[in-house]
Amino acid sequence: MMLSDNVFPVCNYPDVVIETGQGSWVTDTQGRHYLDLNSGQFCAVAGHSSPVLRKALMRSLETIQDTHTGMLSAAALQGLKDLGEISGFANPHSILLTTGSEATEFALRYAKHLKEKDGVLALDVGYHGITHGVAGYSMSRARVRPPLPLSFAAPAPLNRDFSNPDSYDYSSELESLREIVEQNSRHIAAFILEPVISGGGMFALPPGYLYEAVKLCRENDIFVIYDECQTGVGRLGDWFSYTGGELPEPDFVVAGKSLGLGIPVSSVTANRDTVDLEKITLGHFSSHQNEGFSGLIVSECVNWIRQDDRLTYIRDAGQDFLRMLQALNHPMVNAPRGKGFMLAFDLTDDEPGGETIALGNRFVEEALKQGLLMQHCNYGRTIRILPNYNTTREEFRDFIQRLEALFNEFE
Repeated sequence: MMLSDNVFPVCNYPDVVIETGQGSWVTDTQGRHYLDLNSGQFCAVAGHSSPVLRKALMRSLETIQDTHTGMLSAAALQGLKDLGEISGFANPHSILLTTGSEATEFALRYAKHLKEKDGVLALDVGYHGITHGVAGYSMSRARVRPPLPLSFAAPAPLNRDFSNPDSYDYSSELESLREIVEQNSRHIAAFILEPVISGGGMFALPPGYLYEAVKLCRENDIFVIYDECQTGVGRLGDWFSYTGGELPEPDFVVAGKSLGLGIPVSSVTANRDTVDLEKITLGHFSSHQNEGFSGLIVSECVNWIRQDDRLTYIRDAGQDFLRMLQALNHPMVNAPRGKGFMLAFDLTDDEPGGETIALGNRFVEEALKQGLLMQHCNYGRTIRILPNYNTTREEFRDFIQRLEALFNEFE
């Protein structure tokens, strides 16, 4: 049977079919093993076939699998409580959903409802999901049909000098943001952003820019939404990008991926200090919102990270891994960067385009031959690495050795 016999052709699938996974490793139907330092699609953060996830799912199978939309379970309430505790908000209120796209749609839906405005501001290279609405506010906005009205794109402050991140002058991007806000504040309900722009090239937004942007939004009656589907729930070595104190708090934070340990679970948490939920008159009815199994998974995830002190490990081991990448002396390792378990390097200094896509595709194909599952972003220019939270230092060293062997294919 060919892959093309049954699969909708939305990706360039390699001729590899995965059968099993354990920890940081997966095995295909031919018995070949691959080191997966992207934790699936950045979701299986306790590793493949995780006993942490298994425990939550077994509890769900032994209690209840589904409740109707207008009813809450004890498991969902506990998961919402645990989620609120890690949010960093003094007075958090949350909802459990499925995918990140659903969660960002929810956050924008209620931002528009509460502000009684229809527009959304986002960064030009941000990514917030694949559904029609959030895709219209993402880097793919030009391909959305029909195009969304009142979709405002501001230039992202992309500091390419990763050796000196504090030196970046973001005044031009901030001025552009200010012009958009001042001219369109009567339309804009929310400013949605990724604290680390992932698909657009793995750039951390400068803290100073974010403080000024949040202040500007507060002055112009605009909500700030952090899309932390990738950065949240421990990925950077803190619960969220802002809980370490380096960034300002948002009005809403969206979480996903890590939150579900590999199962589709996402969330939106509102900061009641800045969001008046008493004004809500709009209902929301989704088949799997506030499910008991979602609450169980969230609680297991939070408890596991706490009890194992995973945040400290992610900070320390992530720094060690970054140093390994920085020590590689090869022209295809440009600007290694990152924080915690969210890292990247550029394959080339060329501007993204057709040639960089071809290079990225070839690099990923050759990586499979070396037993590495890798992904490129930024139109093939950038390789991103988001390991599971149990990845060992020995597995990082194994990755480096396989990467060096991979480089020989490009000599």
